[in-house]
Amino acid sequence: MQGLFLYMIKRAVENTILNTINKFPITGIIGPRQCGKTTLVKSIIKKIDKPALYLDLESISDLRKLSDPELFLSEYVTKCVIIDEIQIMPELFPLLRSLVDRKKRNGRFIILGSANPLMLRHSSESLAGRIAYIEMSAFSIDEIKTKYSINSHWMRGGYPLSLLAKSNSDSFFWLNNFIKTYLQRDFLQFGVSQSPNTLRNFLIMLAHNHGNLLNIAMLSKSINISIPTINKYLDFLETSFLVLRLSPYHTNLRKRITKSHKIYFRDSGILHGLLEISSINNLLSSLFRGRSWEGYIVEQILNKKNQSINIFFFRTQDGAEIDLLLVKSNKVIATLEIKSSSVFSLSKGYYYSVNLFKAKQNFIIVPGSFDYPLNKDIKVCGIIEFIEKYLHKLQ
Repeated sequence: MQGLFLYMIKRAVENTILNTINKFPITGIIGPRQCGKTTLVKSIIKKIDKPALYLDLESISDLRKLSDPELFLSEYVTKCVIIDEIQIMPELFPLLRSLVDRKKRNGRFIILGSANPLMLRHSSESLAGRIAYIEMSAFSIDEIKTKYSINSHWMRGGYPLSLLAKSNSDSFFWLNNFIKTYLQRDFLQFGVSQSPNTLRNFLIMLAHNHGNLLNIAMLSKSINISIPTINKYLDFLETSFLVLRLSPYHTNLRKRITKSHKIYFRDSGILHGLLEISSINNLLSSLFRGRSWEGYIVEQILNKKNQSINIFFFRTQDGAEIDLLLVKSNKVIATLEIKSSSVFSLSKGYYYSVNLFKAKQNFIIVPGSFDYPLNKDIKVCGIIEFIEKYLHKLQ
């Protein structure tokens, strides 16, 4: 039933993928493991105007087919060849370039991967001008809003097998197994020599710092891993879509601006698994409630914003602060303050920052379904209202 239900939920990127297949020889779909890439591609194969061949490089039998990849793939010139988990065979990238150059047709290959650094490096060197990348996330709130509440989505996160689980305990069990597999397989493939226990402690410490300024020196000292190694791990976690390092916004102000990044886990369910928060009641009463909600909102906006818009946070040493700035062409076009309750107060530092940037629009994002003016310059709204009513107008 879960698999059937997955097919029934239309993914926001489906039309983009279909258009890209018609315009480029190779379509690359990247995103975190288990976010639904394979399910989506299998569901749209019948919409492609040519027969398709699916290869899963985690399947031993499919790997055997590619013992001589040039010979095998040359037999399927007229088909759309889908290669899943392509990062397992990075040596395919130059071959794909050669095959595409010999027979230039759009829709030759669809490659799927969890975008580890090795995959990105090889593809950027080998496939420039021949491939279009599409980033796919776990379920966003607008994709599942008619089937799940915001609280369920926030609590369980967007990974399909977590969100669609029969109970919170089943969801929590899946999330913990995902984290365990990530530590034992993905980090190992990246060449990490640390023990899974050390890596898990590292992720737990990151989870406890979720929504806070990232203190790499403190992390290094706490788990006895060098600062360069910590940075290497963070690069891997960010490239594989597990965490986000949100940059501070720099201006020409005389005031000293905080230069450290803020760290967020991109999926709220993964965060809650690491923090051992297994129910919405526990979450709502948790000390992590505010920072968890903040990260959840940041991720929803990150998934839906136009590529021309960049996001930052703003904080000065003397207390001026805004959770999120939307910046286009080096100009702040909107500010967002994120509150985990519909009853809230705003600091002097917030009003100072709003007056400083003089953005077109300023929003307070709160739980629930709201949309009303706080005053002539500031609107209060829920995340769905913001995405559907305001975000596209800012782009």
